[in-house]
Amino acid sequence: MASLVDKRAQEPKDDLISSLVVDQVQPGKLEKADAVQIAFLLLVAGNATMVNMIALVIQPFLLLLLSFSHPPSI
Repeated sequence: MASLVDKRAQEPKDDLISSLVVDQVQPGKLEKADAVQIAFLLLVAGNATMVNMIALVIQPFLLLLLSFSHPPSI
């Protein structure tokens, strides 16, 4: 993450990390270490959100498949 923050400081792009570096780190409002921690937190939070969203979508289909593979006995 530190190398990404360094890259965005040298060559900003249209992304959140570049905005963080340009608007907060370069003017001295945040330290580079803080920007690295925020970038890592964003990565982890995004990953956790995506995993939960996939689980929410897949769970009903799995339940449906299970109901077809094991029909109720009468």
